[in-house]
Amino acid sequence: MNCALQLLQLTEAPFLGDGQISSREWPDFTATVLPGYAGLAQAMAQFVQDLVNYEWPEDVQADIDILITENSTMAAFLEAVSKVRTIAEWNSVWEDAPTSTGTADIVRARLGLPTTIGDANNWCDGQFFG
Repeated sequence: MNCALQLLQLTEAPFLGDGQISSREWPDFTATVLPGYAGLAQAMAQFVQDLVNYEWPEDVQADIDILITENSTMAAFLEAVSKVRTIAEWNSVWEDAPTSTGTADIVRARLGLPTTIGDANNWCDGQFFG
């Protein structure tokens, strides 16, 4: 999921460098970037399923349940983003974007895993980027 996010960010960067999409760029943006949102939504849905299927230690299960809810909501949102057809729809859908509570970092800490905050390693190297 994190690699799909990184790929999406690299794909959309040339279009969103100034934070705006022009009507001239919109056809290329929809053809190039919007499929990445669908791909990220699918990756996130798989991540949610993997979280559900795993037997977690009792002391992190409540946080995992929150993580499942947050990521399910985000996957549905990203799927909606992938289907916008106009710049106005694009702007509108982002007004209701879900936010993260940082639960993944809480789970990592409780499991004794290193944080990903400020991590400069390219963990996706070779998966999407050759």
